[in-house]
Amino acid sequence: AAWPSPRRQRGARPGGHGGSKPSGCVPAPDRAATLEEPGLLAEAARQKEQGNEMLANGLLDAATQCYLTALWFLRRGSPTYPKALNLQVAPAGEAAASLLGGGRVSPDQPTLGRLSRLIVLLRGGGGGGSGGRGGGDGLDGEAAEALRVALHLNVAAVALRREDWYLAAAACRWVTERQPANAKALYRLGVAQEC
Repeated sequence: AAWPSPRRQRGARPGGHGGSKPSGCVPAPDRAATLEEPGLLAEAARQKEQGNEMLANGLLDAATQCYLTALWFLRRGSPTYPKALNLQVAPAGEAAASLLGGGRVSPDQPTLGRLSRLIVLLRGGGGGGSGGRGGGDGLDGEAAEALRVALHLNVAAVALRREDWYLAAAACRWVTERQPANAKALYRLGVAQEC
């Protein structure tokens, strides 16, 4: 059977993971390039709410896609949009766990901001400028960190329902590194490690 178009949602695929990705869930990478940090934070919150709706409707892959996309919006340094988020089926295991984290981009990882600055330099332009998604206070603030924690807990919850023990444990470990007494993270980590 053919998968439905990403623009049309037909409910859950066999196995109960939710078949197609909703059209508004994973935005084009150029959407983020047009937003300043407050807009990125708002877009991440919108993705989280959309993920909550998908989860409530039993669309587990779509919920996972939304939560991971929200985490991408909170990354600092204009990271390249992950190919894994362009698929109709949400990434799982190590592939999905690689998309978790606090938003720091490694210095050697190519990013849209770094690549655009390199192109400007190669064309003979100046070396200044922030490249769009800079590292100001917005993505480092308390609201962004609270949203990251909530998103990791949501990723863990949906991963448990998908029986993706690796992803659930990885998301919970990220939270417990920052909040060792977080009851939800500790409980979900225990469930993931038992399975």
